[in-house]
Amino acid sequence: MKKIQILLIALMVSAAPGAFAEILEVYNWKANPGQAQKMLTNMNESAKVHRALGAQVTINILDVGSENQVDYVIRFDDIKKWGAFKDALATDKKWNDLWNKIGRKPTGELQMSLVGINTDASVKASDFDKPFVYGVWVWEPAPGKTAEVAERQQKYKEIHESLGARVEIYSEGPGGTGSFHYCMLFDSWSDWADASIKMSSSAELAELNSQADPNSATLVRSFTGRTVSN
Repeated sequence: MKKIQILLIALMVSAAPGAFAEILEVYNWKANPGQAQKMLTNMNESAKVHRALGAQVTINILDVGSENQVDYVIRFDDIKKWGAFKDALATDKKWNDLWNKIGRKPTGELQMSLVGINTDASVKASDFDKPFVYGVWVWEPAPGKTAEVAERQQKYKEIHESLGARVEIYSEGPGGTGSFHYCMLFDSWSDWADASIKMSSSAELAELNSQADPNSATLVRSFTGRTVSN
């Protein structure tokens, strides 16, 4: 725990604007055999407690690129609200009672967890208050290429949003490896399909693709998903 706290502090000090940006915690779970519905029920109970303490919560079922996993995502407007939530959670009776109850009969196994900071400081946790479908592409910059990759992703964001996507880019904190999560969000799969058609014929996007340095970053994972609770 101490190591995680040190890493988080180091992250915030090294990227001061991140202290005022949306912060999220992602907990990726895989249900035990025959326990998928019960796991979702437990997540919804947890979300009620977390929302009452000031967090924005989404429960997301992963699709292509996953193994029947579910992401439990807790969002905060900034680091100050994150800290207040963590302090309140530690002593909240409802949460401790629920956590102990769930722990006695686990319905799933935690696969991974990480902290992410939105690279756009104007985005708030409340901006995720409606259901959406999405795709995530996780890029790991090559040594010395982080700034270059971040700049290029901003260019992709401008183009993709002009073609119908909503794009959020997150920098990994504790639990991650320093990668960027490039997320495209849509109101529906049909909207995603329409945007994809536009992207396939975009001269601006094709030009940006042709300029890409294949050695600047490695795609380490990609997956799709949809929110089932928010």
